[in-house]
Amino acid sequence: MSTGDAITCERPSSRPAPPWAALAVLAVLVVCSVTEAQARLPFSPCVFRNATGLPCAGCGMTRGLTAMGHGRLLEAWRMNSLAPVAYVFAWGYVVFAVLAWRFPGVRAHLRPRPRLSWALFAVVLAAVLISWATTLAPFFS
Repeated sequence: MSTGDAITCERPSSRPAPPWAALAVLAVLVVCSVTEAQARLPFSPCVFRNATGLPCAGCGMTRGLTAMGHGRLLEAWRMNSLAPVAYVFAWGYVVFAVLAWRFPGVRAHLRPRPRLSWALFAVVLAAVLISWATTLAPFFS
């Protein structure tokens, strides 16, 4: 390597998400729309629930997403109060990924600033904790 050669590094946040991530999210959304989740499995796949006997913050999310895929909003809300929100955001992610792929300049204009990213993270974390607290409330009353 000569002294004139330079190595350039891109910030990880400036790289677009891999296309397989959007394809995986789209595949989950399609599966949720064409299948029915079983009401009860003979076992609990949740490690937290198996260890503590209490539901985790994500318990019921798969059944909730499936209910949303079939247009049953109230049922999805009962399964996990964050399922409708997760479903809408998942579709938003797929749409954003397609737009970013088709129009590369879109991603640069819509990327949130670091402070906004932290604020969004705090809001999502608070929503998960509040949802989990309301799920756990009957177990402690």
